[in-house]
Amino acid sequence: MALETQIGKEVVMRIPKGGLARMAYALPMAALSLALMGCVSMMMHVVLSPMSRYYMEHPFNTDHKPIYSILATKFAVNPATPANKDLVLAILAEEREKALSLLESGADPNTFLTDTYDKMHDRWTPLMLAAWSGDIQLVQALLDKGANVDAYADFFTVQFTALNLAAGSGRLDMVKLLLAKGADVNRERGGYSALHSAAYQGHQELAQLLFKAGADKDVVISALKADASRNASIVDPLPQNKEAVIRANRAIELIGNLK
Repeated sequence: MALETQIGKEVVMRIPKGGLARMAYALPMAALSLALMGCVSMMMHVVLSPMSRYYMEHPFNTDHKPIYSILATKFAVNPATPANKDLVLAILAEEREKALSLLESGADPNTFLTDTYDKMHDRWTPLMLAAWSGDIQLVQALLDKGANVDAYADFFTVQFTALNLAAGSGRLDMVKLLLAKGADVNRERGGYSALHSAAYQGHQELAQLLFKAGADKDVVISALKADASRNASIVDPLPQNKEAVIRANRAIELIGNLK
């Protein structure tokens, strides 16, 4: 079935709601209107940005590299200074030495992104970007320069933090560092906490670490059950919906066994 046809059917309900895949859920209202009117092809080729299209085609992606490649083509920063933008560009390109030099020269570790594709990554900070890419040396430098360890970015039902991103991508040492620096293990929105991210991606050791650090199991299990129910209720599910149910149920079992 063509992607255009797939999106034309139950466009909101059929997008999986787990992990970083939830960012694909954010179709602009204009795109939803076009779909309802049957203008699916126009929606796909005119309304959807490169970022939205990527998340549609890779709903369970946890690899930062293709995302950073697209992100680097369209964003602004606040405060809007050349040094701050260069800092973000260096992190997106994984140029650690350049990023460290910019920090030493006065780039703001708490600058944040704006005007990203479909606002999917608006308010992401250098710390969040470095945590997802796994650069622990750069994360340490950002924290030493005063980066807010609990900075967050809301996007529809999801809240992203450095801890959430590190947990979802299986970066155990990064999670340990962020927790040691005081990251809030229970910062969440709708149950999507760092524990949710770790369990959804099957990272058992990480989930255990977060639980020992005080992560709330109940709120996460409730969110996972809702995800599984939502995707299981679709009459004509896509493979992504079936996979979302499998992942949610697996995560529920994983979290239920934490002691």
